[in-house]
Amino acid sequence: MAAYGSMPADAAPLTHLSLHPKGARTARIDFSLIFINVFLPVATFAAAFLALSFKLQYDMWFLAWIVALAALLPAVYVGFQMKKAFHKEGSNSTHGRWLRLLFIFCICAWVAGAILGEANFTSNLQPYYDMQGLNYYTSVDASKSGQSHIDAGRLMFQAGTHVQLKRAMGVHISSTYCVAPIVNPNVPFAEREYDYWAVGMDCCSSVQPQQDWHCGEVNNHLALGGMRLMSDAPRSFYRMAVQEAEATYKMKASHPIFLEWMQDPAAKMASWRDAGMRFFIKCLFSFIVLMFFLAFSASLYFSRAFSESHPCKGTGFMKYLEANPDHDFIAEEGYNQFPTKSIIT
Repeated sequence: MAAYGSMPADAAPLTHLSLHPKGARTARIDFSLIFINVFLPVATFAAAFLALSFKLQYDMWFLAWIVALAALLPAVYVGFQMKKAFHKEGSNSTHGRWLRLLFIFCICAWVAGAILGEANFTSNLQPYYDMQGLNYYTSVDASKSGQSHIDAGRLMFQAGTHVQLKRAMGVHISSTYCVAPIVNPNVPFAEREYDYWAVGMDCCSSVQPQQDWHCGEVNNHLALGGMRLMSDAPRSFYRMAVQEAEATYKMKASHPIFLEWMQDPAAKMASWRDAGMRFFIKCLFSFIVLMFFLAFSASLYFSRAFSESHPCKGTGFMKYLEANPDHDFIAEEGYNQFPTKSIIT
């Protein structure tokens, strides 16, 4: 007689099956789903970011926003498919939950792309495009009228030109607005016109005479250039400071042009463009890493990462034997078709 639990040596091996109806779940990472959950949000993010950061936004802002809004179309399609999956398979639909996650990723990606794109444009690219649309002049005589360079964005002055600090002026109105004339020392005082002014904010004293005027690169002896002030907000305050300087120092500024004094305006302008490109690349790379992490984490969560173990909900083997003492397990399993041979000697 065979011992309990033994089976003929030549019988086919038995495979254990879970007693629970759901069986055992084995972890499985679906890399195609990870790819979709990374690629689609990243594409949405990049499209919105590009449309609102660069030249299209500057030339045709309305068209830029149309392109940015078009980047939402994949999210709309995913949302439609999500609703369809939940309607067809119920609230526990795994496919529907993946689509819901992808929909959330796409919406968040678009919002992030739009916000960062606008920030990049305002901080870096808009000043660059503004300056690109203005003229660049070299060998400018600071003693001449500024009317001939009214369309200037960048100016390089003749050798020897400097900021005349002894005629600088500061006006305090919530902030201190500082101005100082840019002069050509080779021209007599009586023949000069004072239309070129170096300006800055909170970089001088509001008390005359000026003791610490340090706006721009005024202490750089190689500085011979200026970048035009493009912001309209402080312009009236700088004009007020110039008028006060005119009255104080008996000078005339008929067509004042406000400049940030520096050594190389072209390099400053290029730095805005480079900063805009670097900001875009850094944000895009960071977003790709973030999306891969979130998509991979979601895949682990949905696959449960480990095999699930379900508790047995049966009656128990011994209780079943007590309730069914005549149940022939040997005949039920078909062991009687093999020669009766005990494994135990």
